[in-house]
Amino acid sequence: AGPILLRDGRSARIRPLRPGDGGLLEQFLRRQASERLNRRFMGAAAVDREVSDLLAAGQASAPGRALSLAIVAGPAESEQMLALGSYTALGGPDSEAEVAFLVDGDWEGRGLATLLLERLAAAAYRHGVTVFRAETLADNLAMREVLDHSGFTVAHASGTGGDGRTVRLVIVPTEASLALFAAREEAAAVESMRRFFEPERIAVVGASRNRRHLGRRLFDHLLEAGFEGLIYPVNPHATRIGPIPAVAAVDQLPDGVDLALIALRPESVPAVLEALGRRHVRAVVAAGDGAAELGPPGPAALGPLGDVARREGFRLMGPGGAAVINTAPGVRLNASLAPDLPPAGPVALAVQTGPLGLSLLQFTESHGLGVSLFANLGLGADVSATDLLQYWGRDGNTAVIALQMESFGQAGRFFAVARRVGRLKPIVLLKPPLPVSDHETVPRGVLPAGLDAARSGLAAQTGVIWVDTVEDLVDAASLLARQPVPGGLRVAVITNADGPGGIARETLQAADLEVPPPPPALRAALARGLPKDALLDNPFDLGEAATAAQYGHTLRAILAADAYDSVLTLFIPRVLADSPAVLEALRIEARVARRQGCAKTLAACVIDQSLRTVLADRDVNIPIYFWPEAAARALSAATHYGRWRRLEPGRASQPEGIDESQVRTLLEAGPIDADGWLDVLTAFDVLHALGVPVLKPVAAKTPEEAGAAADALGGRVTLSLRTDGSPTGAPRVNLAGADAVTRAARMLPERLSARRTSPHAGGFLVQAALEAGIACAAGLAPEADLGRLIWCGLRRRAEAGLQHQVFRGLPLTDRDAAAMLDEVGDRWATSHVHAPADWEAMQDVLLRLAWLAGRHPSIRQLELDPVMILPNGRGVQIGGVGIRQAGDVRP
Repeated sequence: AGPILLRDGRSARIRPLRPGDGGLLEQFLRRQASERLNRRFMGAAAVDREVSDLLAAGQASAPGRALSLAIVAGPAESEQMLALGSYTALGGPDSEAEVAFLVDGDWEGRGLATLLLERLAAAAYRHGVTVFRAETLADNLAMREVLDHSGFTVAHASGTGGDGRTVRLVIVPTEASLALFAAREEAAAVESMRRFFEPERIAVVGASRNRRHLGRRLFDHLLEAGFEGLIYPVNPHATRIGPIPAVAAVDQLPDGVDLALIALRPESVPAVLEALGRRHVRAVVAAGDGAAELGPPGPAALGPLGDVARREGFRLMGPGGAAVINTAPGVRLNASLAPDLPPAGPVALAVQTGPLGLSLLQFTESHGLGVSLFANLGLGADVSATDLLQYWGRDGNTAVIALQMESFGQAGRFFAVARRVGRLKPIVLLKPPLPVSDHETVPRGVLPAGLDAARSGLAAQTGVIWVDTVEDLVDAASLLARQPVPGGLRVAVITNADGPGGIARETLQAADLEVPPPPPALRAALARGLPKDALLDNPFDLGEAATAAQYGHTLRAILAADAYDSVLTLFIPRVLADSPAVLEALRIEARVARRQGCAKTLAACVIDQSLRTVLADRDVNIPIYFWPEAAARALSAATHYGRWRRLEPGRASQPEGIDESQVRTLLEAGPIDADGWLDVLTAFDVLHALGVPVLKPVAAKTPEEAGAAADALGGRVTLSLRTDGSPTGAPRVNLAGADAVTRAARMLPERLSARRTSPHAGGFLVQAALEAGIACAAGLAPEADLGRLIWCGLRRRAEAGLQHQVFRGLPLTDRDAAAMLDEVGDRWATSHVHAPADWEAMQDVLLRLAWLAGRHPSIRQLELDPVMILPNGRGVQIGGVGIRQAGDVRP
């Protein structure tokens, strides 16, 4: 359930049909022509309240086995149903269900049936259905097209006699089907954003005769930027605003205006939104506060505004100083408080803080960097950074996307889209400040630095370039917009002073870039044109008396060799007159190299405040930085992005050997405690059905039974109290024999009470002891600001705390899991004697956890702890399992 975007960019809502929807459904059915009902019900259908109530109540009797979804629009008290889809499981070994749709005739062609099919298939698949069967009449071409182009595999299609046709669809998700679903979602988002950035008709609601008023400033900025479309100033007290006739009220606007800017007092905004919806406006920017009358900013305050937008079918940007800019020559849109349209350039820039947005526009301009598009999302009642990413990813004038976001809304969706868009163009993201306490963002036992580690993991997985400061944001964007993406990690540093050269080298190496010495052939070529006292070890220190000619010779030789992927040139002038000559030499050599096909990345640092910030002509566009650290950080950001883009993304396929039916049954029916933790023994059963190697404990009610269980297991065992939910008792390792376990079991409840840990549910858990190996833990972190994250952590020993964690988001590919374990293995190798470990088996565990989390969104948190990675070929052992579910999604 929730908001959806239709193919034409309009918004609507999708939700399950409820037993009380009989009247709504009856109205919907009565609006349809008789031939449409005939197609839906495979024969003549009479519409009455009894039939409607029966359809609406059908799914309540069989949760998961039947589901009806409605697409609706309008206020809750007067909803209009636009489309209906349903499936009903048929039972049997084939896990088959019958599916059918009916779309209002006035809403055909906007993708409603396809949206219903996708949502129904996802829900049915979670409940064990793998095949949809659809019965259609031969002349129902619309239904046939939906099925044939759904992205699902058509397993069988045949006539049923007469005019009927049966189609069987395999609804198991595949890479191809998921890619098609994402492409359809993106197309709808792009179309909805087009109204903001490419409008032909704009209404300014609150355009005043007072030139200092917000509405008048927005109106004037539209005119002064040269916007060539139609502008409608709305003001009930004026006949004209500037040179344009005014419209007295929103209700008098022409139907279907593309974009409306609201510049009114906050308490007026909700009513204006309702009126704009009646005029079928497609996009709205709430440029003022707009949420003050609803209380402090937050989901509760913004919800009503977003609800209005969704039920009226338009997109809303803001409230809270929202703004949009498009510098394209055919648009020239300045719907912001920026006094002038910024210079056109290759960077799309979005912010979530109004004052910072204007300052950032000025800052980019002072660095000689123009913008293609700009948006201030304000408080984000509806439009999010994810929407912008999808539109900007397709914009031909945008080469780099730079974002300042305080939150991401649906973070998992944002990073999934960023991973796709990042393959086309880099995304630079200013890190939000870390919260004072981030214990809510990471699972129990994870280090306090978990949030920053999670950001690093998402960067490695999605290609997003995290930066720490606004200066770094602009610096990285400047390099990425003007230079080829680095093809490797090797950097040559040219300097005339050892201090700046050393700073650059250390900054680059700290970011895991390489600053290697030159090969002999390059060293010899350099020496032929440089003084004997020049240092040619990289940094290439030409000495404080270095001339422009020597700089040119050095750059020419390095660009001609195959020893480096990037070149950072540093220069400290002895006198100000030296700088132009050196820059001219760099420009000439770079231009010649570019014309000869050289694609190395170039950056310069000149400590001379009189210089511009870019060295440019038709063939050369080299960013110039003032400090060596800034240049090195920008080059590091671009290099890591290039390395990510060269990597294959991997596959997120379903692991083999999973008993899906058993997993589903245990999760849906297993006992849970008040906090949502699944009974511990049931949790072990879930992992076993998932194909994960667990050492399932034996339950014992008394110390004597615990001793007997230890005797039956043989060898060494661990003992813990059976607690409610996740096992957090105090295990006693390396116990052997019934007597030792019985004695320990008698003392354990008292120790648990003293430690004030989880409540004792009664009894004990006795488990075979883990073998020796690499001790770690893994799981699914509780969803927070960065979405749902799989994590893996390293321990010093099985009972010690975590010392290092790595994170990745869902979906997790095989390459993602391998990269996680590479990091864990590298950290292990720094402090231990090398010992082969079965990392492949641990990778399989992570992929199975990710599958479970993605397949069952009811799981909110998952912990495997402890986990022991055994030597090569011996797999892993898992001694503890905790699974926490959301109680509100249990049937």
